[in-house]
Amino acid sequence: MVASSKLVPTPIFYGKRAWPGGSSIQQNWSLPDSMILYIAKNPSSSKVYQKHVQICKLFFEKNPIIIVANLDTLENCTKYHISQNKRLECIKNKFECCIKIDLNKLSTKIWITQGLFIGQSIQNCFATIVQKSFRFEILCLLVFDNDIIFDDLKVLVSSAKHVSLYDTNSIKYKNGTIVMFDKILECLPSNIKYFSL
Repeated sequence: MVASSKLVPTPIFYGKRAWPGGSSIQQNWSLPDSMILYIAKNPSSSKVYQKHVQICKLFFEKNPIIIVANLDTLENCTKYHISQNKRLECIKNKFECCIKIDLNKLSTKIWITQGLFIGQSIQNCFATIVQKSFRFEILCLLVFDNDIIFDDLKVLVSSAKHVSLYDTNSIKYKNGTIVMFDKILECLPSNIKYFSL
């Protein structure tokens, strides 16, 4: 997990990353550079990506991703908590074990592996999360009192096993018309175990 002081504060990054221990060293791979670039850009799993980054900084330079277990809204609903802990542990510890981030200022992509918990009406929240995410392995999606664009919902539920859309959520198409319940059910993956609306 990346410490909050190590997160780059600007949303766009150009050029090579500055590393605390000096710049990365050119590697002599037994594979062609194009193959290494493909491996860096298309990791098979979050664990494989983390192993590659631990082995060589080049993988992070070519495809900067922060892997987080859970992404949760803060109390004021403008910033987020990221955590490697289970959500119940975070709630029990009053989110003191989590790192607070502003997704709009994050220059890397994020890869959510366990849960996404959104509450209390955050404007453009889902568009930001979808834009900043590299890949979704969200097992649990909980949304409270939000306006959701149907296209964003389809992306978010694509790998979910547990989906809960509580309270006064409003699911609409981009043109503002309300999505019918049967269309919501059609977008759910076949491997879903729990759904509530």
